Amino acid sequence: MFKLKHLKGRTSVLMGPTNVGVYKINDYDCILIDTCHFDKIGDSLLKTLKNNFLNPVAIINTHFHGDHIGANKLIKKNFRSKIYAPTIEDFFINNVDYYPLFVFSAKHFSFMNKFKDYAVSPDFPITPNQEEIKIEDIVFKLMNLKGHTPNQKGIVTPDNVVFIGDSVVGEPVIDVMKFIYTFNLQDDFDTKERLIDSNYDLYIPSHGNVTKDITAVIQKNMDNIMRNMDFIRESLVEAKTMEELMVVVYNRYGYTQELVPYYVFKSCIMAYISYLEHKGEIEIVFKNHIPAYKVK
Repeated sequence: MFKLKHLKGRTSVLMGPTNVGVYKINDYDCILIDTCHFDKIGDSLLKTLKNNFLNPVAIINTHFHGDHIGANKLIKKNFRSKIYAPTIEDFFINNVDYYPLFVFSAKHFSFMNKFKDYAVSPDFPITPNQEEIKIEDIVFKLMNLKGHTPNQKGIVTPDNVVFIGDSVVGEPVIDVMKFIYTFNLQDDFDTKERLIDSNYDLYIPSHGNVTKDITAVIQKNMDNIMRNMDFIRESLVEAKTMEELMVVVYNRYGYTQELVPYYVFKSCIMAYISYLEHKGEIEIVFKNHIPAYKVK
């Protein structure tokens, strides 16, 4: 499931469902960037680390989503790894019961109880204005990549290789993705501009291939976002409630009827609505006593 790929110097990546960064301190000890999922995928990560004789002394999380922190607890238990995480993100890593607030706005449904199993407290917070962290006398520079989540961080190794979390969806994943999830679109756009202006040797998205040319990949991401933005505008020529808009979007993209993806997708659509409202492009009206959205 995971394949170890050397990138540059002491920097490697475990290519998998979520790419896991590996910075080797020596022939045995290493520092991980994210840990992918829990359950069987986490078990596969643990097996891969042991098969490659890697001892993670630390984990740096880019953000709090389950496919990035899912195996934190497992790795920490087996290797006594120290966990570093950005503030705000660290709260949700430690308090996974509150993670569903982003999609449910209330306590989660019972089928999500399994998320409690991977809760573990980060050992060291990364503050909002912090520009670097030092682990085992090794300095990792930090990059502000908020947008996908409130305080996502990019992790730059001493080899000038940057792990960019979910700020950009890599190829070929972006070629088949229908909607890109983000929490704050304006922050996400600003982050993509910073990445375009940056000058790293390699960029490693959490989903997709390693690339030297981040600008081309970002353009594909922006094309995806703008295409969906236009579709939402067109769909709101007449006022629609959120549920009515969801039906239109579901019919267009042919999504299956699954609860968790539905609520995650609904949260994603709200990010677009929020962005357009802040830009003054849509107004909020009431339709049969329910809030509805309409282009001005």
